Amino acid sequence: MDITYIKKFVYQKGYKYTRYNMDNAEVVVSPGDRIKDNTILARGTVSKMAYRINVLDFVSKPEKYLHVVHGQIINKGDIMLKKRKKILVSPVEGIVDLSELGKGHILIKSYPEDITLRSDVDGKISSIEDEGRKIIIDTEVVRCNLKYVFGKTIEARLKYIANNNGILNLDSINSSCIDSIIYVGNIITQEIIKKSLAVGVIGIIGCGIEVKEHQSLEELIDSTSITIAIIDGFGKIEDLYFSKLKNFEKKQILIENETNSIIIPDKVSAEDVKSAYIRKVNVNDIVQIFALPYWGYSGKVVNVNPDVSNINVLLDSNVEVSVQSDDVIGII
Repeated sequence: MDITYIKKFVYQKGYKYTRYNMDNAEVVVSPGDRIKDNTILARGTVSKMAYRINVLDFVSKPEKYLHVVHGQIINKGDIMLKKRKKILVSPVEGIVDLSELGKGHILIKSYPEDITLRSDVDGKISSIEDEGRKIIIDTEVVRCNLKYVFGKTIEARLKYIANNNGILNLDSINSSCIDSIIYVGNIITQEIIKKSLAVGVIGIIGCGIEVKEHQSLEELIDSTSITIAIIDGFGKIEDLYFSKLKNFEKKQILIENETNSIIIPDKVSAEDVKSAYIRKVNVNDIVQIFALPYWGYSGKVVNVNPDVSNINVLLDSNVEVSVQSDDVIGII
């Protein structure tokens, strides 16, 4: 019987990689420009955060009672609006922005910071979209297809913190992981999610995710700002080939919600372009099982039965199991 063989990591040329200019700094490149990984795409002096105050809860016509002007520096406790004895004070320090006053809001923006957005990839500028918030680059990438992505699309440096057996020591999630995407190995537990949130991690990649108390796990995921990328499914998944991610340690990577994939800018090898094909299963092939009770486990084929309806697989734990041929996928 023929089975599908896949590459978990696919090299892809001509990929349109999006760099997000979240701070809306001034774009300094143009479509068609050739760029290197250290090319500056956008720069400027911008306020990165804003505190929004609903002033309609205080008064129906706020413009009549203003005690501040647009661009004014304000301290916490300073008066913004005053109507007779009713006083509204600023809850924070910053710069007054009245651009949304017509909608009933006063913004208090943080002090401007110098912002520089670098490319982090080689390639060519394809287009600039959404008023400069998206800069699209034609480049070469490694793509890893995922089972699930919980959370929004994010981009950050990868930090590989699982050990060689795909297991994580919680102490590895520390201040060195702040603002990073971390790879935690064969299972993402609730403890890993909570520790990552406390430390300031922005994304977690794992082979599987904890299934006990599943409802509370869903609630935890829904209530957090962290993005979680699951490579294979639920429960403990054996970590066989994802040690390849270690090759991309400290690289800028993208977890893309829209396509359920990890995108890693990297050079393409011509022989690695083809992503999938079908052939007969043979002894010594590496396969992954997609049937209970061995869902997600990987191992080596040690016997192909004559009728080819089932095969024997030696798991990484040195346990030999018999499974149906159509319940496995080969791994290149």
